[in-house]
Amino acid sequence: MPAGGSSDSVTRIVAAKLGDELGQQVVVDNRPGATGTLGSGQVAQGPADGHTLLLTTNSTYAIAPHLYKGLTYDMTTAFAPINLVGRNAQILSAHPSLPVQDFKGFLAYVRANPDKVAFSTAGPWRHQPHGDPSC
Repeated sequence: MPAGGSSDSVTRIVAAKLGDELGQQVVVDNRPGATGTLGSGQVAQGPADGHTLLLTTNSTYAIAPHLYKGLTYDMTTAFAPINLVGRNAQILSAHPSLPVQDFKGFLAYVRANPDKVAFSTAGPWRHQPHGDPSC
């Protein structure tokens, strides 16, 4: 997430509060790129001295390892979870003219009309070939 994005903003709030609790400055070094995997790799390769922390999202922690081959770290062994910082709602929305009323109807429409649907996402995406049942 780029500087000023939602993850960066949350990280800066947490760093300020953590700095107050520790009585010392906590520096945020935002390393965007590849859905957070570049910064995660740098933290994983750093010294395990408790001076470097990683604040990450589910897209980096849980999804990216399934989308990116050749990560330089294993999320399950390179990091020790400390605390859940927050939760956010994810929403799927469509133009009201789309003839669907719920998610089941949306999936049926997309499967029946794969070339008529476009989407946008702030997260990683791996193209699924038409006919892929997981799509």
